[in-house]
Amino acid sequence: MVDLADTLKEQARQLGFDPVGIAAVPGGPRLPLRTAALERWLAAGHQADMAWMADPRRRAVEALLPGVRSVVAVGLPYWVEAERAPGSLKVARYGWGRDYHRVIDGRLRALGRWLEQQVPGVRWRACVDSTPLLDKAWAEEAGLGWIGKHSNLISREHGSWLLIGHLLTTAELPADPPAVPACGACSACLDACPTAAISEPFVVDARRCIAFHTIENRDA
Repeated sequence: MVDLADTLKEQARQLGFDPVGIAAVPGGPRLPLRTAALERWLAAGHQADMAWMADPRRRAVEALLPGVRSVVAVGLPYWVEAERAPGSLKVARYGWGRDYHRVIDGRLRALGRWLEQQVPGVRWRACVDSTPLLDKAWAEEAGLGWIGKHSNLISREHGSWLLIGHLLTTAELPADPPAVPACGACSACLDACPTAAISEPFVVDARRCIAFHTIENRDA
C-alpha cells in the first residue's frame, strides 16, 4: 500500500492540494486529548448557539464512514498577494473566490473516484468543514500542521493560510508522522485578538469572537 499512498498524494497535489498527509484510524494518543478538549469547550458554552458542534459524530469518525481505516488530510492554501480595492468591503481572503466548500468537496470527490479505480470496492467519503469531523485534529494527526493556541491549524509552509479537507476511506494506507506542536511560549495570537476571545491557550470563546458574529450568528 506504500506505492498507492505515494501515488494518491501525488494525485491530490495535481488537484491543487498542498500539503497532503495520511492518518490511520483510530489515530494516536493525541486524538483522545483533542476529543476531551472539545467536550470541555462545549460544557463551558464556548460554542454559543452553534449546536451542530455537539454532533456526536464529531467524536467518532467511524460514524461518518463505517469501516474507515484511513483519513487523507489535504490543505488548500488561500493566501494571495493582491490587496482589496480602496473603499471596498473587508472580506477575508478565503472568501474572495468561489465557495471553498464546493471547491474542496469537488476535488476530494475526484480523488475518491480515482482511488476507487485503483482499489475496486473501496469506500470513501469527502469531508469539508461543514461535516461533523474533528477536522483540525485529524489534519494534525496526518502531519499537515499543529493546532496553535488560537485553535487553528498552523503549517510550517503556509502558516494559518490553509483551508483543510479530508477523504475518509476504508483502504488501509500507511500513516504519516503526526505534526509536532511548535508554539512554545509564544502568545502572539492571544495578544493580537481584539476582543480577547482566546480566553486561554487553545480555547476560543465564540461569544466574543468577531468571526462568529459576522458569519454564524443569525441574531446579529
